[in-house]
Amino acid sequence: MYSFWTRLNAVVCYAVVLLAVLSMLNMATTLWLPAHPTAFFRIASIDTFVMHPGMGADYAAISFDLAADLRSLFNWNTKQLFVFITAEYETPRNKINQVVLWDRIIETEEEAIFDLTTERIEYAFLDQGPDLRGRKVTFSLNWDVNPIVGKLGLSQHTANSTVFVFPKSYFNRPLVFDH
Repeated sequence: MYSFWTRLNAVVCYAVVLLAVLSMLNMATTLWLPAHPTAFFRIASIDTFVMHPGMGADYAAISFDLAADLRSLFNWNTKQLFVFITAEYETPRNKINQVVLWDRIIETEEEAIFDLTTERIEYAFLDQGPDLRGRKVTFSLNWDVNPIVGKLGLSQHTANSTVFVFPKSYFNRPLVFDH
């Protein structure tokens, strides 16, 4: 009575609806899983703080220490973690300045444990002008969990922050912190 194409359409529609329901159940089962990541982050030294000659802007080269165990963030619905360090501060030009200094994409549970000592920042810490001197800067370790199925949101999680006031004068030698 029904043609081949009608039956194929019914089977495909049923399969798509079933896949959608199973995907939603997969996402829902991860909402109540406990995650207790541990992380230690601090600024180890500011190696250079100068006026960038070509741009007329403040430039800082920074080293940091980072020890983290983010394995508890992984479950059957985790595709990857995006871990990054930001610097946030205020200037007369902009009320909020936020700069990503270092990042890492973690795709497996084995990669979610790391211990970095005096690691240099990956991206330049450049201000838009000479406004970084004497400013309070908050350095933070953040991460986003990217699921296989579910809301891909800006659910940024911050482990801990370090607040530092930049010196009022430039220097070209390492300023090491004893914590």
